[in-house]
Amino acid sequence: MVIFYFLTRRTLPEQAQCIPKNSFLVATLNVKQLARDQLASTVFFSTKNNSNLFSKEFFAVVSRFREKDSGINFSNDIISFMYQTGDAAFIGVVFSVNNQNKLKNNFLNSREEYFGPISIQGKTVVEIDTTSAIIGWNEKSLLLLYPFGNSSAETTASECSKLLSEEKEKSILSDENFCTAQLNSFDANIWLHASPLLAFTNGGTFFKTQLDN
Repeated sequence: MVIFYFLTRRTLPEQAQCIPKNSFLVATLNVKQLARDQLASTVFFSTKNNSNLFSKEFFAVVSRFREKDSGINFSNDIISFMYQTGDAAFIGVVFSVNNQNKLKNNFLNSREEYFGPISIQGKTVVEIDTTSAIIGWNEKSLLLLYPFGNSSAETTASECSKLLSEEKEKSILSDENFCTAQLNSFDANIWLHASPLLAFTNGGTFFKTQLDN
């Protein structure tokens, strides 16, 4: 029982430090628990063609870096989030990094035209194909960021670089309610922050408009 407790005990996901505090939706996949429930492969390791939003970019990362020494720790939580900044909104997916140098070499030494390096404020991020989706990383996190709208790749790259430099006090990890929810046991968890969600949806009229249409 003691061994099982330490194997299943959750800690705060350090990779979430790049998620901004004003995120209105954060969804967490507990990969270790999913693996114990034998659900992991069906949840996010499938590389079948999928027309869902973000699937092409997400699976580009998963299929390329599933190898053991890729630099990504696929046994840790995978976290997606949505937030708004000014007139722009973004969707992000965060993976845990266990070797930043291997990750960097995998991207920057790639000869695939699918990944195109961009230099932003002295940091290198990677554009995926001809989309505005951007991949960036630091010692804790790999961040896949996608604009919810028509933001350019350069704008998304600048935002990605900013998030990867986020201080813990300005990140979602400074929210007590979020941290409490993360320490619970779950396969998957969806956390909503009402105030920024209402701001993003203009008090819910966004959803009403979509339903009316």
